[in-house]
Amino acid sequence: MLVVYIDDILLTGTSEEDMVAVKQLLHNKFTIKDLRIAIYFLGIEIARSSEGMYLSQQKYVKDIIKDLNME
Repeated sequence: MLVVYIDDILLTGTSEEDMVAVKQLLHNKFTIKDLRIAIYFLGIEIARSSEGMYLSQQKYVKDIIKDLNME
């Protein structure tokens, strides 16, 4: 899966070989920086376990509440 938002890209999949190939293709066309394992992407926290991935916007929501002085 390839998620693109303006100049941010998140790439994930089950095949490391396929992901390396996609990154190489992108690198051949554009300047890219591989930040390795994603922890946050567009305000979404990404947590991994042996059971899969968990996505949460808890930190994002807390930051908005704090910015609006609604704590």
